[in-house]
Amino acid sequence: MKRSLVTTTLLAAIMLVSGQFAIAGEKWCEEDPVLTIDGRTVDYTASFPSTYVTGTTVNWTFHIPSNVLLAAAITPPALGSPTIKSTVRIVRDLPAYWLLSKASVVTTVTFSSSASFATTRTCSRCGGRFGSTSRG
Repeated sequence: MKRSLVTTTLLAAIMLVSGQFAIAGEKWCEEDPVLTIDGRTVDYTASFPSTYVTGTTVNWTFHIPSNVLLAAAITPPALGSPTIKSTVRIVRDLPAYWLLSKASVVTTVTFSSSASFATTRTCSRCGGRFGSTSRG
């Protein structure tokens, strides 16, 4: 009986105490342009702390092969999310590639802001016929 009472009391104390602590991380914002090259899609993401949304512009430059037939980039403001200002440039300055071979895309990401802060960059669906290299 004593063991049961002690165990129940201990479990109740643990449940009450553990529910009071909260660890909150910093909130991040993401800018997610989608680049389409000759019918192939590559998704990019640049993240930074949400504290710096006001006054920050994310600048994307996509360097693609000179013989790409069709290239377009869509950014979140075009998709209905005007929270993060962004610019996009597509530059055809990489060597031409054979249509059945792999090609590279070099991506430069810069942040225009009056403050310094940590950032992260990722690329999904980067494999296949178009590889991606990120600079920033």
